[in-house]
Amino acid sequence: MINLKFIGVIGLLTTPIFFGVFNENTTPSKIIFESKNLQKLTLDNKANESLTDISTEDINVSVKFNYDNFDIKEQMNVSGNFEDYRDEFYERSKKYFSTKNNELMKKIDTTNMENIYVSKYTPFFNFTLKTKDLSISSVSPIETLAKKDYIDEINIKYPANRTTKEKLYGVKDTLGINYITDDLGYTGKGVKVGVLDVGVIDENNEVFEGKNITIKSELLGIKNVQDHATQMGSIIGGNEGIAPDCSLYSLQAILGFEEEFDWLLDNRVDIVNASIGSGTVNGKYNSDSAYFDYIIRQYKLIVFAAAGNEGGDDGSGNGYVANPGLGYNVFTVGDCNDMFNPTGESSWVTVEGPTKPNITAIGIDVDIPGFSGSYTGTSISTAVVSGCTALLLEKYPELKGNPAAIYALLGANTSNLVGYYGKHNEPRIYEGTGCINIDKAFVNQYLLRYGHSTSSDYYIMTPCSPGDGDILKAYGFWLAYSDGTVKSLKFHDYDIILVDINNATKLRTRGVKNNFEYIEYPLYTGGYYQAKFALMECNDELSSVDDDCGFAIGLIEP
Repeated sequence: MINLKFIGVIGLLTTPIFFGVFNENTTPSKIIFESKNLQKLTLDNKANESLTDISTEDINVSVKFNYDNFDIKEQMNVSGNFEDYRDEFYERSKKYFSTKNNELMKKIDTTNMENIYVSKYTPFFNFTLKTKDLSISSVSPIETLAKKDYIDEINIKYPANRTTKEKLYGVKDTLGINYITDDLGYTGKGVKVGVLDVGVIDENNEVFEGKNITIKSELLGIKNVQDHATQMGSIIGGNEGIAPDCSLYSLQAILGFEEEFDWLLDNRVDIVNASIGSGTVNGKYNSDSAYFDYIIRQYKLIVFAAAGNEGGDDGSGNGYVANPGLGYNVFTVGDCNDMFNPTGESSWVTVEGPTKPNITAIGIDVDIPGFSGSYTGTSISTAVVSGCTALLLEKYPELKGNPAAIYALLGANTSNLVGYYGKHNEPRIYEGTGCINIDKAFVNQYLLRYGHSTSSDYYIMTPCSPGDGDILKAYGFWLAYSDGTVKSLKFHDYDIILVDINNATKLRTRGVKNNFEYIEYPLYTGGYYQAKFALMECNDELSSVDDDCGFAIGLIEP
């Protein structure tokens, strides 16, 4: 008999908003887009003909004329208190700009321009334009304007009453992803990400146009396409996702995890995103988590799992972390918003198993490319971490197959959540080490040590300037031993010891419950600090076993 396990989605909440279908095009230098999604609305005429509902969407266009500004000092030769000449300045400015603007407006063909408003006090006018008329072509009013020497700049943006932002804007901007992708040029190229979910990705969704997605078919070639899997894939590696050039491998968790991991290993994936919860959610470490622990230690897979949405700030939830998020070798993700405020929905209670989550990421009110609405849940935050890690692995391919190193690097480079000492009366219990700070991880990669250790210690030294107020975070992770059963789980005991330039111990850990250690210390004085990651106790049963270890330092602004 086949044992069918219950696989649940780590919840999603929705509110309706607009989204569009977009393609790339090149634009003149005078034309500035408020967001990438708006830029992708610069469709060619043929594509425009295929548009339906979005073709009539209004886009706001703001145009700046190219002429000298009205300078107070030059035009009025005044000095002293602004209040003394405010009225005269206003009136003379109004006359100056109104005259200039009206003269230039007579030269402009306003065909297809709606709701035109010409400023009286600035060298600007604005209007609305239908999406179908936005294409950069010889007939576009935008292209025509851009060719005029009396036009300085054209800004294309959503109408003022529009609530829609670029999809994933709050995620990419806040976490430093835009800097990594747009400025540094990393896109996840060469990295394989497995999306283990309740179904498989809809490869026909527009966000995957041009992408080669590998999908595992089930019995009789059936592909159980699900929105949840598609959303995770869109966040991680869709064309508007975090790592658009990574390779996606999608499969459904249906018959347990044995077949699923076989397929993932056959395809040599580097990262596994598990935005799922299996079995009964009771906060107890179970066989699914044990199997994940075994696979990760054995095959060095980097695995991220959702903590779950059982926090229930309103008393509705029990707070239990879901399996496989209770895996010791799994890096488990909670959620927060783009202002680093935690959500009461994120699970944090462990009855039997390690302290979870390990880290948080933005997962509240996220606009997902390819879907209307905003979404909330630890599923989303997990996909965010997977996408960020794909960027990291592109830059540092030597970290592939080093889950402990990746976990340490991510865990040490985080931003603290708002009020993290107040909730549940314990710091970190519901947020891990804080919200992922991927751009810091890029910078601080040199403060990472990893390899095998049961006989040697790791040391990292880091400089600190006087009075800069940085917070030092140190994170050590080592893979627990498992043969895939609950009873087999065991691990050594490591500690972190922090000393200052005078070799005085400032902080040390003494935990024995988890296979990770973490410290956070404000750097009050300048000089050099040394963090030591040391084996404290060797389990007799594991005396001959080397541990895969990772140890990292992050320097975070308070």
